[in-house]
Amino acid sequence: MKFVCMPARVAILALVMIGVVAQPVSATSPPGPVRDIVIEIDGDEVKIEWKQPSDDGGDDDGGDDDGGDDDGGGTVDKYEVRIGGISITTTKRNVKFDLPPPRTYEVDIRARNSEGWGPWASSKFLIEAPPTPSGPRNVRLEVKDGNDLRLRYDKPSSDGGDKIREYRIRVNGDIRSVGTRRDVKVDNVRDGSYQIDVSARNKNGWGPWSSSNKVQVGRTTAPGAVRSASASISGNDITVRWSRPAGDDTVTGYIIRVE
Repeated sequence: MKFVCMPARVAILALVMIGVVAQPVSATSPPGPVRDIVIEIDGDEVKIEWKQPSDDGGDDDGGDDDGGDDDGGGTVDKYEVRIGGISITTTKRNVKFDLPPPRTYEVDIRARNSEGWGPWASSKFLIEAPPTPSGPRNVRLEVKDGNDLRLRYDKPSSDGGDKIREYRIRVNGDIRSVGTRRDVKVDNVRDGSYQIDVSARNKNGWGPWSSSNKVQVGRTTAPGAVRSASASISGNDITVRWSRPAGDDTVTGYIIRVE
């Protein structure tokens, strides 16, 4: 058996250091509120950091303030974080969440030591909706070939930071995709008044509708009376002649009644 001798002063110093390391930090009251909540938003990912309470409920100064992952000393041993219906506990001082936009969120954080939980500290923040395209520009509608419509439009002034993936049109409440075309034909519509809406989509979703001018297909009122009607008889034949209504070239047929 071997013995190692050391000076008495060194041995006493070593015992004192061991006693300091092993000495626990006791709490006399719950901790105060956490400090300096910092929120970073990247798309729908949210990172939240904070500093531990100035008053951790113990006799020391509450530990360090570097915002690191551990509790930094002191009496605090755990944190609780509430946000968007989610509640978690952690020993770290930073957390990450995936939160859907658009919405205003409120995060609540509190610290705990051996005497219990401290008060909540809160912070509000807004996650905005990702940018979508603006409405297409210069939307023009015209009647072609009787009952066909031609719709043309220019690209939106803003694509929302991504290329345009698709356009859609809305005709009398009926919505249909037209791909990436900006010159669209709508065939065989019924007589009536038309105004067509168009919107654009990027990877984030659909932008607002833009409306065309109004056009009229066919008639909306009956024609006026025929003009200069006359009849002549030759034997058993009757010949009737007339002129079409004034200023109306849309007449498609006539009815003759003989009394």
